[in-house]
Amino acid sequence: MSTTNDPIACWDDIMARIRLVPELVDKTEPVLSEQDLLAILKGAKFPMAGVIYAGINATGGDPSRQGMASEFTCTILLIVQGGLVGSTADTAEAVRLLRLMREQIRLTSAPGGHKWRFVREAPAGVIGNAVIYKQTWSTVLILT
Repeated sequence: MSTTNDPIACWDDIMARIRLVPELVDKTEPVLSEQDLLAILKGAKFPMAGVIYAGINATGGDPSRQGMASEFTCTILLIVQGGLVGSTADTAEAVRLLRLMREQIRLTSAPGGHKWRFVREAPAGVIGNAVIYKQTWSTVLILT
């Protein structure tokens, strides 16, 4: 069972928010790696998204000095139809979907009560007729 300081609760929270984007309602999957998402790609309808649990890192902001303050990070892989990174039509659709994803996450809090922080967004490559974009978010996670 997840608690508010559980990384799985944070992972579930991001997935739930991405599933609020109409085009991604039934097309967002939890994955452990890009390879997991590629396995799902066979026969998939685009666009689709995969949410990767990218881990927990220690932070220097722990006043107790017990190493309990950490940062949870996850990366959303958005996959859209297309063949070339930089194609105007493909890029416009991807940028629109990335914006909708940001709108669902920005200014919200993770289950532990800490705000989600935008980290990075960038094209990640082409696989067949699919273009992959990455969007990364993090939040404070107090280890218990």
